[in-house]
Amino acid sequence: MTAGQESPGAAKDLGGLLGRIGPSFFQTAWVVADLDAAKKAMQDTLGCGEFAEFRMEQKWTLRGERVAGGLALGYARTGNMQVELMQPLTGTTIQHEFLTERGPGPHHYGYLVTNLAESVAAAADFGFTETMSGRFGTVKVSFIDTYTELGVYLELIEDPDDLYWATKPWRDSRDQVRLT
Repeated sequence: MTAGQESPGAAKDLGGLLGRIGPSFFQTAWVVADLDAAKKAMQDTLGCGEFAEFRMEQKWTLRGERVAGGLALGYARTGNMQVELMQPLTGTTIQHEFLTERGPGPHHYGYLVTNLAESVAAAADFGFTETMSGRFGTVKVSFIDTYTELGVYLELIEDPDDLYWATKPWRDSRDQVRLT
């Protein structure tokens, strides 16, 4: 199944899913072809502050298969919202697929969760499948396919040791995000 395709026979309840995870919304994310140009655009239009950047080469599970993919990432803050920019570099990920099929654009909304496995299972109960997942250290992420319904994926992030949060310049606002 490619991005945006519905799973056969599944009744979908977007309201139920968002009702469960909605309070932990903290991030908007874009796939970009040029990280430097996108950073400048976000600073000029959204008033983003300084971007924290890093590159990652990661093993992922993409639609049930193990793949490798590299991304250049930039994170900043505008107001109380984290902005993530993702430039695909190598391999295969949903970000690579997205850029190839659609070009640069909004990719996902990020939500912090306390138990990723339970949240992925709840998403499935609401009719939404996990498209891609990965782990770095104790941080676990899962991209849920809500593309047909929202025009973006949902990224669920479990960060039990605050590793993800502690490396970012907006870490002072973590207490403002209620975890599901």
